[in-house]
Amino acid sequence: MQYNDLVPYQQQWNFGIERSLAQDMSFSVNYVGSHGVHLPYSVRPSDLLPSEFGAVGSASQVAYLEAQVPNPFYGATGIAPGSLLLNPTVQRAQLLNPFPEFSAGAISSIANGAVITNYIDEASATYNSLQASWVVHRENGLVGTATYIWSKNLGDATDQTDGNDGLDPTGAPGFQDSYLIHQFEHSTLFTDAPQRIAVAVTYPLPFGTGKLFGSHIAHWANQVVGGWTVNSIVEVNSGFPIGLTVTGNPAFSGTRPMYVAGVKGLTSGSTHHRLGGAGQTQGYFNKAGFALPQSFQLGDVPRLAGNLRGPLTFEDDASVDKYFPIREDLGIDFRGEFFNVLNKVDFGLPAATFGAAAFGNITSQYNLPRNVQLSVKLHF
Repeated sequence: MQYNDLVPYQQQWNFGIERSLAQDMSFSVNYVGSHGVHLPYSVRPSDLLPSEFGAVGSASQVAYLEAQVPNPFYGATGIAPGSLLLNPTVQRAQLLNPFPEFSAGAISSIANGAVITNYIDEASATYNSLQASWVVHRENGLVGTATYIWSKNLGDATDQTDGNDGLDPTGAPGFQDSYLIHQFEHSTLFTDAPQRIAVAVTYPLPFGTGKLFGSHIAHWANQVVGGWTVNSIVEVNSGFPIGLTVTGNPAFSGTRPMYVAGVKGLTSGSTHHRLGGAGQTQGYFNKAGFALPQSFQLGDVPRLAGNLRGPLTFEDDASVDKYFPIREDLGIDFRGEFFNVLNKVDFGLPAATFGAAAFGNITSQYNLPRNVQLSVKLHF
């Protein structure tokens, strides 16, 4: 149980300039930053202490830690059924961790989840961005906004605070060793998308009474063609960082792979040609760019690698709406909404477990196919 935890807080700052380019047009550039302080993360106090690490790849130290020794807890009461502490001997690694009285099974890794402490108030996060926007507001009702954001989001917070909303199913992967957080675990956060472009337009169509076209048409015709407004938004985001893990790694090694020097971790080409699996010549990752960590070696691929990103995301939505007045206190509001107008595929993230057969394969779609919905609302 943790006591006297400090309250997390956020520091925010920004400054910028705005310039009117014409009577109906403006441009602005802003720097926006923030710093999250005393954010919580989870740690595992029963992880292997760095003082027990042997030389990288040391078979003798692995044998030393895995050796069976007399169990000082043998015969004690209150031990959970099935625990290895019920046996007369136990692995030496179990007795060397700070909480030897807790056991979930045989220990053969640096990360040991027998004891987990949540909401430690030592995590932090930083956000820095350059934000530029161009706004047009014409007399004919046209309103347009184009925004570009260049940003970086870094920290060592875990999923307790990063607000994982499904954009990245890996969230913020756990630490390799809770005693080496500051050396290995500061990385981009899963919400980090360095570049974002968004364009939004609202335009009342110039048809009907008092408009450019059909200014003097009959009332009944104006009810059909007049008063329509079109809205559209297009947004493109650079890919989100990916958290790699490993399988098939040797005893007491890290949970993330190692980079191979001089070899790129991503393949090249369009995402459609990098899906992996049947009928594909390559996956999303270049397997030759990674290697399994050795015993007593933590993988040097970050928790969420800024240079290993998923496919970019593209969103194009539109809507049309019109109000049909019947009399002063009665009318009908019609709205049509069109999501993913171009019916483009946003691919999900590739399988991220190095050493698995499916490593680098993309088998999911992040967005939905084109979706159209119509609504009619009666006002009275």
